[in-house]
Amino acid sequence: MYTFSKRKAMGAWVVIAGLVAGTAIAMPATASAAGNVCDFSIENVDNVVGDEVKAIALQEGGNGDEIFMVAEGNYIPVSGTVQFPVAGTAKPASAFGPVTNVRFTDGALNFKFVEDDSLENDRISPKGMTFPCEEQEDQLDLFGAGAHYELEYAVHVVQ
Repeated sequence: MYTFSKRKAMGAWVVIAGLVAGTAIAMPATASAAGNVCDFSIENVDNVVGDEVKAIALQEGGNGDEIFMVAEGNYIPVSGTVQFPVAGTAKPASAFGPVTNVRFTDGALNFKFVEDDSLENDRISPKGMTFPCEEQEDQLDLFGAGAHYELEYAVHVVQ
């Protein structure tokens, strides 16, 4: 079961989530910001540096998790994965490489948070997860495939 929770209210959007025919929905509370140009980034939003991505519960238990993200078709990190050997492990945005910023212009950024497996990857974020192109920063709890991760992120309107 995939669930997605919004930890604190930021910006003018509402997240509706859960398992709804296998699809989580992130909807702006106002009209779409189509035509804007936005940057999505993994960044510190809680004033605790170094915990931008944190494993609360691992998907693979004692073996550790190998995590990557896909934002609008861009892999973060660009190649490979980031290791989370035990629950409680926190990583800074820089652990995901020099490119943790993705520019998008179509009103919403498609996003996946994935645990890498040799046979089949396990999606931890809800299917169909998107971020609207509007000013926001937050910390998300991502649940799926038996795992729980916290992700700090921001979306900034640049044009």
